[in-house]
Amino acid sequence: MTDVPSAVSDLQLPGASLSVLAVERSSGDRLVQNTPDRALAPASNTKLVTAGLALEYLGPDWQFETQVLGPEPENGDVDGDIVLVGDGAPDLDQSVLSNLAADVTRQISRVTGDIVIDGTMFPDGEVGPGWTWGDTRYYYGARSSAVALNRNQVTVTVTSNAGDPSISVQPETPTIEIAATVTVDGTAVEDDLQIFTDSDTGTITVKGAVPPEATPIEESVPVPSPERHTGLAFQEALDEAGVEIEGKVRVRDRADDRQAASDPSVFARVDSSPLRELVREMNVPSDNFIAEQIARRVAHEATGDGTWSGWESLVEKHFDSLGTETVRIRDGSGLSRYNLVPAKAIVAHLRWVDDQPWRSAFFDSLPTPGTGTLDSRLEGVPVAAKTGTITGTSALSGVVRRETEPDVIFSVLHGGLTQGGSDKARTVQNAFVRWLADYAD
Repeated sequence: MTDVPSAVSDLQLPGASLSVLAVERSSGDRLVQNTPDRALAPASNTKLVTAGLALEYLGPDWQFETQVLGPEPENGDVDGDIVLVGDGAPDLDQSVLSNLAADVTRQISRVTGDIVIDGTMFPDGEVGPGWTWGDTRYYYGARSSAVALNRNQVTVTVTSNAGDPSISVQPETPTIEIAATVTVDGTAVEDDLQIFTDSDTGTITVKGAVPPEATPIEESVPVPSPERHTGLAFQEALDEAGVEIEGKVRVRDRADDRQAASDPSVFARVDSSPLRELVREMNVPSDNFIAEQIARRVAHEATGDGTWSGWESLVEKHFDSLGTETVRIRDGSGLSRYNLVPAKAIVAHLRWVDDQPWRSAFFDSLPTPGTGTLDSRLEGVPVAAKTGTITGTSALSGVVRRETEPDVIFSVLHGGLTQGGSDKARTVQNAFVRWLADYAD
């Protein structure tokens, strides 16, 4: 092309870094490129990698499994511990815990030992490498653990009735500590109230002002000790179901600290939603917690190592097989500031996906205009794409479907964005995708 259309040239924002590549879907012929080998932070475009490797190693219909195990009971009594074993299910909630407890009561009425929470499938901590301290303050940075309740978040509700503020937490367990300094102010607006989890202490902080007779203000925040929190909630569910527990809640933190029974009984089991549904729940709203749960479980399946380092090794092997370089992925969600990927690698990954038997499950999981993170973008454009946004970064990658021309696979990464830069990046990305939809060679 001798005349570069503005929709392409405008992608290069002043002072920002750019990596862009668009190719014909079937042939791989390049339509547009600008420093496609430049590695930039992919933000939530990382989830494209997580989704693809999950569908490859686990399959679209695969499900997470949560079990309750223990020694064979005698007359309804278990002489020893019962163990809640998780493998990372991201959709375990209070109703599921209640169902597990109800199933347990069909075989058990009393436990002489403890409730043991076994999350040893994910042995290397709960915060991803390269996350900032601020990430763990808010819902989008909830910790990752192999046993997790309500996405390792609690909902804090603040109400003001007749000038008297009150605070409630759901689900509430003894692990939750609240530090509240809330006043009632007739001039206050909702943004005057701050709710977050302190990154150092794990205390949930509620501070600021609320208007009198205000509509309840709700905020989800991370749980500081997710496995113990889940265990205490399970203990409460068992108590409500009528199971007597003589011991305490204990978190197993070593893979070699196993239940003494060599052939434990399975008292209850629940499977998650199928992976194809979880991948869509991850990609459409860009759910970081689901991404980390999936990535670490894939790492365990593929390498026997359910750690972030195991995941990093698996991703490195994957991109080596695609012949791409300068790729570093340290987590499954894209929160990590260590991640670096060029547009060329993302396009190569999407073309690899396009050759797989499960490709429809992958592409059907991506947001389309009017849904999820594309809710207010690209109306009327036949595109399915994943967004990515962290401080200084904006990304958009996916596929444009065209009726009379070959479909286009594309990736646009902007880095080094300063104040207001993310809005500008989204604007030029939108114009570029619209141009791709209309472009005819």
